[in-house]
Amino acid sequence: MYFLDDKSSIPVGYAGAPVSATRKQRAVLMAGLNERGLNTMDHDNVPQHIIPSVSIKLTPPKVLSNEWYAGKPTIILKDAIFETSTAFRHAAELVKYADEEDRKNPIVFIGTDGGPNHNVTSIQVILSYIALFIEHDLDYLCAVRTPPNFSIINPAERLMCTANIALIGVSLARNHLGSYEQKVRSLLLKKQWRNAQDKHPEVDYRKLARDGLKDSLDVLTHRLESLTYKGEKVFVGEPANDHEITYLKQQISRIWPEIDLSSKVCKSQVLNIGYFREFFDKHTDDSCRFHKSIRLLNDIFNSLMWLHTPQPDGEKYKDFADVHGTEPNDDHVPSKQNSKSSSTTEQPKPPFPLSYTRARKIVICTDCEFPRLLHTKCAIDKTVAAEIDKYIDEKLYIVEHLWNHFRMFSETPSLNAMILFLCTIIKPGLF
Repeated sequence: MYFLDDKSSIPVGYAGAPVSATRKQRAVLMAGLNERGLNTMDHDNVPQHIIPSVSIKLTPPKVLSNEWYAGKPTIILKDAIFETSTAFRHAAELVKYADEEDRKNPIVFIGTDGGPNHNVTSIQVILSYIALFIEHDLDYLCAVRTPPNFSIINPAERLMCTANIALIGVSLARNHLGSYEQKVRSLLLKKQWRNAQDKHPEVDYRKLARDGLKDSLDVLTHRLESLTYKGEKVFVGEPANDHEITYLKQQISRIWPEIDLSSKVCKSQVLNIGYFREFFDKHTDDSCRFHKSIRLLNDIFNSLMWLHTPQPDGEKYKDFADVHGTEPNDDHVPSKQNSKSSSTTEQPKPPFPLSYTRARKIVICTDCEFPRLLHTKCAIDKTVAAEIDKYIDEKLYIVEHLWNHFRMFSETPSLNAMILFLCTIIKPGLF
């Protein structure tokens, strides 16, 4: 039983200019970086960040108790530029740090907050779970998410409270990169780092980014490993590398050659593959050709049930005991309810006429990976454009939520009440 989540990113300042690891502008101890005193830069507009991916492997207790929150705590520190969190990276890390006891267990439960990298309706997440299912030769895999805005009930959040102790009184700065320092100092955004790697493949910017974080990672690793959670020592691991992620993707390509995971994958195209549905229909019996025979005893395997979606009962929901064991359906899934209601109501109209001359930037939806256009009524000032780039670079977007993101952002004083409107170039009538 695994509970996963990503902690908020930790900023790492420029060489010789440390910033607070907790984003609090106060005098803090610059642990192990230099001896200039208890000062830190009063800003967090930096391109490099460290993302702590938190997971807890729980062993269900024999009786109900608070021990449900106890388990093996793991924190994986990643470079936010070239080691971004993806569905396959999370799955590869579960495989990487699985011990012999984990591989013996044919049943796995995964609980998340349903973010872009864990959204069980995303095709990337679905395929990553199938690859995990095949790699561990599982008989049963259950993946659930917390209700919207209720990630507080995810046990991984409790481990984050403990991890915050290691960040108190720490500021971090990037290592000096010698002859490459001047070259990377002009890279102000994560996107610019990635573009530089594409334009100049002869320079290993991925290694430069990792080398720049070396001392910061050492400081955080030492402090995090000093923590305990529910009596268990916190383990700090390395992120899954490209080879480990590619190996897991090959599990999908092996059974569905039509799916090319080296490029963008469209959910509708995958679902239209003739024998993709066969995996879900046939893998529950011994005749399945996708994996080995069932490892559980027949009576135990036959007693397993699908986890039912919540069913409304007036203003509340039915008790779990009342719905468990019944045939599940998606009639009351919130996303379907929203789509039904939105089809009967008038869609909001743009606050100004849209044209190609007002299309300023492109934002990629993390769910379908199609581009969306960002329109502004007036031209964007250069100083404001840098702030917008930073805002876009540090967040993930799903098409249903894009309008709310930029509507809130447009109310910030720095944009001088500039009206922003987001429009899809694939479905112009969506908004």
